[in-house]
Amino acid sequence: MNPIGLDDLVKNLIGHEIQDVALGHGQQTSSYGQGFQRSLIFTLIRVAAKYSTPRPKPKKKDFSPTLTWLLFEEPEAFLHPSQIDTLNADLRKLATDDCAQVLLTTHNPQFVSKKIEDLPGLARMRRADCATQVGQISPADLTAILTQNQADLRAWQAAGVPVNADDLTVDMESVKYILWLDPRRCGAFFAERVLLVEGPTEVALVNYMLDQGLLKRPKGSFFVLDTVGKYNMHRFMNLLGKLGIRHYVLHDLDNGRLQVVDQTIQNSKNIFTAGIDTFADDLEAYLGIVKTTEKHRKPQHVMYHVVQGNVATNTMNNLGTKIAGLLAM
Repeated sequence: MNPIGLDDLVKNLIGHEIQDVALGHGQQTSSYGQGFQRSLIFTLIRVAAKYSTPRPKPKKKDFSPTLTWLLFEEPEAFLHPSQIDTLNADLRKLATDDCAQVLLTTHNPQFVSKKIEDLPGLARMRRADCATQVGQISPADLTAILTQNQADLRAWQAAGVPVNADDLTVDMESVKYILWLDPRRCGAFFAERVLLVEGPTEVALVNYMLDQGLLKRPKGSFFVLDTVGKYNMHRFMNLLGKLGIRHYVLHDLDNGRLQVVDQTIQNSKNIFTAGIDTFADDLEAYLGIVKTTEKHRKPQHVMYHVVQGNVATNTMNNLGTKIAGLLAM
């Protein structure tokens, strides 16, 4: 007979229950739904994060075998969005202990870090030909991406494109990624294929075409990503390439007014860039509608004309064919 260890005692011989104040007696956790049970785990982690104190760092010559490894599968299950954000913060606090490691498997973009320095902690798993492939940005990769983005900016400046002085700093490059990697855009990290477009106008239009059957929905998970203008498309291409995400690019050529920027996009192609297509001028010219004089009204202006039927049916069909052809590359 094997001796009973501490883990066996905790797992099998110690019971716990929830004191229900309404009923006046204890209840087994199995009497409650999955949402409550997940909330209970969430609360216990919050308590642990609040009261745990980081262990002192061992001296270099000392061996410290102590390690707390927390494996959490789909921590977002049954939690409200506000609870997810709080749990995420508490788990990160626990992970700051030198003797602790937190590993999450998740489908929720809220757990993907908005902090650029934490991107190396994100590993994207995908199945390809009966094998699991891992896409991950190492600290060296991240430094190389930021450095290359800065080199591209200097090339633009040399070609006469206006560039602000603070944009020519690595810190500003990091700030941009922090601003852009919100939960909505981070949904791209969970897609099999991503279409990169310039802004919210194209996102709204492509999603409308998918809903209306004007564009056949691609097989597998598909995401349309707003890159905050074509000046930033190469930045997202660099990220998606390192994470092993197949992506497609659709942008304006602006009648050749920004050739150096267009060339940067072409130069940023990597093995996961499946295709690049363009509009000769811009989206409004392609659709045959007059531009709005207020940039912030562009999404609603374009969608209004599309919904009202002011765009020729043949033009909409051609646009659907154009996007479908790009995604078929």
